[in-house]
Amino acid sequence: AALCEMIYQLEGTFKDCVPHLRRIAIQFYDWGYHNFLDQCRTMPLPAQVTELELRYVFSPALRLVAHGLRKQYGSWPGRNMMSWETPFVQKLIVHGAPALFVSDVLTTTENVHTLEVDDCVKLTQMKPLPESVKTVILRTAVPPKENAGADSWSLVKALKAGKLFNFGRELDFVLKDAGTNARSRERLKKASHAARVRLRFED
Repeated sequence: AALCEMIYQLEGTFKDCVPHLRRIAIQFYDWGYHNFLDQCRTMPLPAQVTELELRYVFSPALRLVAHGLRKQYGSWPGRNMMSWETPFVQKLIVHGAPALFVSDVLTTTENVHTLEVDDCVKLTQMKPLPESVKTVILRTAVPPKENAGADSWSLVKALKAGKLFNFGRELDFVLKDAGTNARSRERLKKASHAARVRLRFED
């Protein structure tokens, strides 16, 4: 809230105060998801800011609360009433948030060409990515169980369901910190190839 207020107060003077500012990173600790889009929907990010990072972190004591917040986000009535836009943002990073939240933020950043998210549990719930997105970086916080097989990954399910990439165009997909074996990687590559996604791994 303090950062958002500072940005609001500096509106119109950003170029003079911080002319080289290109990246803004905000970490929310034990905080709800809707607050950022609801209370800051008109947050005036300056035109020179091209990278926006939103990171949600919860303390161990609030693990169950965090799970409930992720689950209930889809029923938040304000999702369809957002008027906030950040057209100059080209790279969007969202960690620790539900897939629907990522989709909602994307609707306010229509010119994003690089999207980085962590391994969303409900990746198949994401809306189709905007056509401006050319590269998707997925960080997997927890590798899947070895005996589960790659087909059980939310990424593979999303690819097979055509939920993310249905524009008939090719995308670059980077899978970081996957911790996968050669067999699982081969299955992921096949699923990605079928969805016209160029997949590469970065450990």
